[in-house]
Amino acid sequence: MVQLARREPVAVYEVLDGEGHPIGRVVQPAGEPVVARMAATVFLSRTS
Repeated sequence: MVQLARREPVAVYEVLDGEGHPIGRVVQPAGEPVVARMAATVFLSRTS
């Protein structure tokens, strides 16, 4: 699951496992993530 943790001054999204435990974070993604309830996959791509 991906959850918005902070929007300002930069966007931070927490990546959570199926039990709700944090397993990573995405800071200032290139675009808004497209998420859906009960989605099975989150694709994260690093761009420079």
